[in-house]
Amino acid sequence: MNHKKEEENPLTNIFVNVLLPIIALSQLSKSGDKIWHVGPEYGMTVAVAFPLIYGIWFFFKTKKFNFYSILGIISVLLTGFITIHVWNDDGSVKDNAALLFAIKEAATPLILGAVMLYSHRTKNRSLKFFC
Repeated sequence: MNHKKEEENPLTNIFVNVLLPIIALSQLSKSGDKIWHVGPEYGMTVAVAFPLIYGIWFFFKTKKFNFYSILGIISVLLTGFITIHVWNDDGSVKDNAALLFAIKEAATPLILGAVMLYSHRTKNRSLKFFC
């Protein structure tokens, strides 16, 4: 019997692990009078929940870790912790906020590129590792 392996939809993967956390962080993290403005801590919790739940579901389904879920969780946590760190009680932002966010945003593609380059020197290609 030939069982075709069910492929994961890459758009769903990107939507759940990248887009939904970004929307949650940007909309829920605000402190305001709207019902969905729950503050940075709860906004970060909701944003982390999307890739975490998707990653757990993917693991039980395939018995593999979802690299993009792990990357999504790390990215959300870094963004959330940096936001909490640079935010002052009076609503202003510390001077080093832009630098910290720039380093965080540059680190993800840098790490991915480094893993790809390193994997070409080993027997285990990174694409096999990530999939």
